[in-house]
Amino acid sequence: MDPQAKVGGETEAFCTSCKTMREHIIVAMVGTRPAKVECVHCHKQHVFRAGPPGDAKSEKKPRTSAARRSKAAEPPPPPSIDLQARIAGREPVPYDPNARFAIGDVIRHPSFGVGVVVTTPGAQKMEAAFQSGQKLLSHDRAAIVPSTLVRPPRREEDDRRLVTDAPPDRPR
Repeated sequence: MDPQAKVGGETEAFCTSCKTMREHIIVAMVGTRPAKVECVHCHKQHVFRAGPPGDAKSEKKPRTSAARRSKAAEPPPPPSIDLQARIAGREPVPYDPNARFAIGDVIRHPSFGVGVVVTTPGAQKMEAAFQSGQKLLSHDRAAIVPSTLVRPPRREEDDRRLVTDAPPDRPR
């Protein structure tokens, strides 16, 4: 690679389309290293590769923004909870989506077994820790207010009018 490399300049790189080392035009740079190149032969743009796959030169690749994004997108591991210590000596309450639960309540779920409410991330949501892991459950569903909308009364047959786009008739 040329130490004076710049955008618009030429460099030799491995073309991912041609599968061989070819001359490329530098399209983008990261610092002093080409980041994106265009093959002079096939005109495909791709990430700069100093050599073919498996070559010692091509092994050192700069981290791309996609690699940074995927690493940042990974959620942190859930905090370890001593489930047995929190449950010990407390009677679990049967889980009911209509009942309201608070952090620290011990519940018995029909599928997941006995667990502890860990957080309430939003309205009518709770996160409970079970032996199989943490689960997001709904609660306090009875607080939902039923709709107060009322259906309008049915019109009589003679009250119906034809709907049209035509202008209304005018007396002459």
